[in-house]
Formats: sequence, C-alpha cells, structure tokens
Amino acid sequence: MTRKEYFKLCMIVSQIPEGINNYRMVPAEYLVVYNGITYWPQGFEIRFSKEGPYDVAILHDLRANSVTRAELSKVGLMEDNDELDNDQQDSQH
Repeated sequence: MTRKEYFKLCMIVSQIPEGINNYRMVPAEYLVVYNGITYWPQGFEIRFSKEGPYDVAILHDLRANSVTRAELSKVGLMEDNDELDNDQQDSQH
C-alpha cells in the first residue's frame, strides 16, 4: 500500500462519527489487512533504521482492541476501494 492510499484511509476513518472508537461504524472498504488480521488505519509514523527511513502504519486491531505497528509496505486493503482506485488513475494521467 502506498503512503497516499494509507493517508486517505486514515482521513476517511477519522471523519466517521465515532469511527476511531467504534470499529463497527467503519465500512469494510476502509479496513486494512496485515498478517491475515483485519485492522482499521489509525495513524502513521516514520521510523529509522541503519538502512534509512521507512513508513509505519499504526493499526487498530478489531478483535483485540489493541494497536499494532507494521511496515506500511506489508499492509493491504481489505477490499478494493473505488475512491482510492480513482485517485490512482487520476494521478497516472
């Protein structure tokens, strides 16, 4: 997943009434998957290692009510999201 896609999901979820506090209010098309577990996107940070900076997704676990940090490149969309797909097509033209 790209940074732009992830940021867009975070912005959408943050605008859902009580979305960040009540995952049942978050539509499936805005959920993400990491390691086979479903999350909603909660935040973003940049980490640094010997190899250089890398993007980290802050993910809220739907079942355990906990937060996980994952390398953004290993996070995927739960379902295809037309809004995000349209943005990608627009940026390619």
